Amino acid sequence: GRPPGSPCLRLQVLGRCLATAQAACCWLRGRACRYLAAWALPQFLLVTQGDLQLLKTETDRLVVLVSGTFPEPGDTPPPLPPAPLSHREHQLCQQIRSVAASIQLFSGDVLKMFSTNCKRMSAEIFDQTMPLGKHWRVGLRA
Repeated sequence: GRPPGSPCLRLQVLGRCLATAQAACCWLRGRACRYLAAWALPQFLLVTQGDLQLLKTETDRLVVLVSGTFPEPGDTPPPLPPAPLSHREHQLCQQIRSVAASIQLFSGDVLKMFSTNCKRMSAEIFDQTMPLGKHWRVGLRA
């Protein structure tokens, strides 16, 4: 085999880290949207308040590990000088950071998604249950 620090092994490790983070992010977004669309609130809350928090923590840890193992130029130097990053390694590191940032952003968007869905649902319920008289119509209120 190749030595542990070989470029091929480094690329494989980074590629698997990226694939895992992307798959987890896609799963999380898909589940949250599916549960919200079905108005399955217990499952939506479990995914967004439980799984999302765990995934956010783990991707933050992954970024710390990647940054420590594959430092960017200008980062604090580690005790042993690292092998210089290849262009592909640099790209993979950036993509891992990007997925982690995407998960952070999704964490902030969840509340907005929920409130938008609540507003839509309440408008539908209002339209279905309120009488048609003009004093009930939203546009004609004083």
